[in-house]
Amino acid sequence: MRSILEFAEKVTLAAYTVQPSDLDLLRSHGLDDETIFDVVEIVGFFNSA
Repeated sequence: MRSILEFAEKVTLAAYTVQPSDLDLLRSHGLDDETIFDVVEIVGFFNSA
């Protein structure tokens, strides 16, 4: 869970710095690409409000 929150913070504060290694870390915690996309989508939704 902590890795998801840290990723969400990174997407919020500096999305341009997200690297493939960030995605690999999430995958190593059991997230698939669809779930990672969901995280990014939700973060983007809340940041646009």
